[in-house]
Amino acid sequence: MPLVSGLAQPSVWFAVLYLGIVSTADAFYLWNKGRQMAEAGVGSIFFFFQPVVGALLGWLVLGEHLSISFFAGGSLMRAGSSVNVTACPHEAA
Repeated sequence: MPLVSGLAQPSVWFAVLYLGIVSTADAFYLWNKGRQMAEAGVGSIFFFFQPVVGALLGWLVLGEHLSISFFAGGSLMRAGSSVNVTACPHEAA
């Protein structure tokens, strides 16, 4: 008995390739387009929110358990990002 059934069907391979190539390429393009449109200092802050968003989506979609350490770490990340954005006012050129 094979570990994964249905791998002989072309539709399964098409779906896997689509998810692996098209979805990844779209996400990569949109991420880089967003980084291009934002200032480097502001755009780099969002890099640190990726694990938080991933964990929240894991909780929402997959039903994963979030512990108190997740919320403590997320709060520290939010506080650090807020300090970074508000502590250095941008000067007009």
